[in-house]
Amino acid sequence: MLRVTLEQWRMFIAVVEYGGFNPAAIEVHKSQSSIFNAVKKIEQSLSLKLFKLEGRKTVPTTSGTRVYEQACSLLETAKKIEVSERSNIYKDKVLRVAVDEMLPRALLNKALNKTSALLPDLRIELINSSSEISTSLVEHKDVDVAISSHYSSNIYCQELCKMELILAVNTTHPLNSLNRELKIEELNSHRQIVLQQCRKLQHRNLYCPNDSKYWTANNLRLCIDMVIEGMGYAWLPLATITKELNTGTLTSLDLFDKQARMVSLYLLHGNYQNLEPEAQAFLKEVQKQFSSGAVKVSSELTSSGFLQT
Repeated sequence: MLRVTLEQWRMFIAVVEYGGFNPAAIEVHKSQSSIFNAVKKIEQSLSLKLFKLEGRKTVPTTSGTRVYEQACSLLETAKKIEVSERSNIYKDKVLRVAVDEMLPRALLNKALNKTSALLPDLRIELINSSSEISTSLVEHKDVDVAISSHYSSNIYCQELCKMELILAVNTTHPLNSLNRELKIEELNSHRQIVLQQCRKLQHRNLYCPNDSKYWTANNLRLCIDMVIEGMGYAWLPLATITKELNTGTLTSLDLFDKQARMVSLYLLHGNYQNLEPEAQAFLKEVQKQFSSGAVKVSSELTSSGFLQT
């Protein structure tokens, strides 16, 4: 039977690394007496003197340095065993996530990578889904988590971020040739390309085109491509078309009212306490990434500029 516990080895290592009993106690959140007793027990078990005083500093003896290296190896082995066993629990687990097209992929990928690093054997299934379908998938437990622009009162729903939409056109579009701020009424004589899942959102806004002047695209990439081809203008998420704006493939138009157009993205899931650990881990990571402020939110946001469901 082992005389020294892993926790006692951890306290011994802390004394070496932090140069004394008091700083070690602070780092490992133990009392100084607990640290001292742990080291004393190790010395008695090994019949070795592990530390000596040099001035006011506690430093390891030659034996202490040798034991320190072995103790570090021991704790590293123990850690690997714990990680390995924890990972085995998730070998047959699958995290299913439905994702709105407007979600910034860079932040989503960071959250997925963090979750994967924590649970390396976890399988992840991503579903590119429209907003209303995402809600249905969560309600019927076909996915664990969804990120959607559709708010639902039937399931757990919390705002993740607000996406700024900008009025975008091809640089050769007639609206761009006006070289001035536009009145909203001027848009009515031009075709609008509307993302199908955002049609309801845009028609609830105060400023909507004539019904005969819009075309519908069933996915965001198609909508962007149609605008690039000069087929009309569209309200597009700024975070998604940064590359096209930087290269001059698309340009943004300024409106006279200067109101920001925003759409909220929501996290949808079942009761948090009933979620599997992998779903809880992903929720924490995705919230952490989006709380970092990496999503552009206009400072000019006003209530009449919301695009909400």
